[in-house]
Amino acid sequence: MEIQLAIIDDDQEFLSAFCDYASRTVGFSVPATYTSPTAAIRDIQKSQFDVIIVDLLIGRSSGCDLIQNIRELRVDAKVFVLSAFSDDHLVSEAFRLGADGYLLKTTPIKEILNSIRNYFSGGVAIDSIVMNKVLNQLRAPSQENSLELSLTPRERSVLKQLSTGRNYKEIAQSLSVSPETIYSHSKRLFRKLGVKSKTEAVVCYLAAQRQEKSTEPHPPE
Repeated sequence: MEIQLAIIDDDQEFLSAFCDYASRTVGFSVPATYTSPTAAIRDIQKSQFDVIIVDLLIGRSSGCDLIQNIRELRVDAKVFVLSAFSDDHLVSEAFRLGADGYLLKTTPIKEILNSIRNYFSGGVAIDSIVMNKVLNQLRAPSQENSLELSLTPRERSVLKQLSTGRNYKEIAQSLSVSPETIYSHSKRLFRKLGVKSKTEAVVCYLAAQRQEKSTEPHPPE
């Protein structure tokens, strides 16, 4: 499978470096780049990209507004943020508007592409710095209750393994079932948790784990 990327970013130097590396990497192609959100929106609806990569600051335009505009087109493409910024507000707003992943430009391009590839194998694409910011913003009682009360033991097992970065194939091997079975479990647990993506589900799980640890009784000194 060749993953087709479209990139929306007005940093010409970064665009050139990213496209050059991605085009030489097996399994990726970059059929379109845009420095203007307007031009991107015009083309996206009639194209079949697998991933649309969005910077959060494009001239005077907001990348968060762009994410919302892309989602309103109801295209099948995944939307990943690739930004130099990881402000709490930007992170939470990007996910609220429908981002499927959030990666940082400080990450080597090879690792960015590996994250994208891993996402399509059933993993998640979220930078560890960004993950910590999301977790720090969350209060987890509702997620914790959802995990304990509504998920089956198998669904909890799948979610736990997703949180470690394993993809569907690796989880299937560990549980001696098919990847299709793991995919079905994942879709059901997404519905139960009220989330739309693996990234959101993993965030819910890790937030619940953090909440559980914070409420554990401490031994007397």
